[in-house]
Amino acid sequence: MPRWPFRLMAAGAALALLSGAAIFLLAPVENAEPAPASIIRLPSVFPTPTPASDALIQRQPVVAAADAVTPVPDPATLPPAVSQPTTASPVVPPVAPPVIEWSDADKNILSWVCYAEVGGMDEVKIDACLSVISTIRARYAPDSPFHQADIVSVLQSPGQFPGVHWEAERPGPDPELMWTVNQYRAGMRGSCTGYLYFDSVPGGPSLCVIRSSNNQFMEFHSGWN
Repeated sequence: MPRWPFRLMAAGAALALLSGAAIFLLAPVENAEPAPASIIRLPSVFPTPTPASDALIQRQPVVAAADAVTPVPDPATLPPAVSQPTTASPVVPPVAPPVIEWSDADKNILSWVCYAEVGGMDEVKIDACLSVISTIRARYAPDSPFHQADIVSVLQSPGQFPGVHWEAERPGPDPELMWTVNQYRAGMRGSCTGYLYFDSVPGGPSLCVIRSSNNQFMEFHSGWN
């Protein structure tokens, strides 16, 4: 029999043995740890483990001074509060103007008086009419020195209202003056209120004057002394 098959088988077995030996010898060299002198070890940032409680504190944000919360003092440590006396403001009820008991005849008469005395004072005739009515009322007031009882007695006083034409059955010819009489009764007052006399004589003892744009005037006073 020829010898070459046996030689091939022997050569294959030898190669197999050499390969196994190489794997066994090279593996420890590749996985071997280098010598201690050649290892560079970095220092640990946290040399010891951080406890869980400390880790929670480290995660809390830093509060700026402007956002810091001011601690609330304990009420037990505060001094007793001194109560200040309070004075309640008195409640003043609104004062309604006194009701003036005028009949229709009284109102008609007053509208005629205003028409005769101040009806030509243009833009100030309402103010002047209110002031004239005030003078008539002051004359028959309870404390008046004239001791007169009503509007008619005032108008009929000797020498006080000469030449004034008035009618009790109907109002005067100017509707605005009749409206003014009703407004006085409701509480409206003029610029010159509470005097006993009125006239349009220059140089008199004037205490209050009402003037119109057409150079007419009415002055009021309470006597010549």
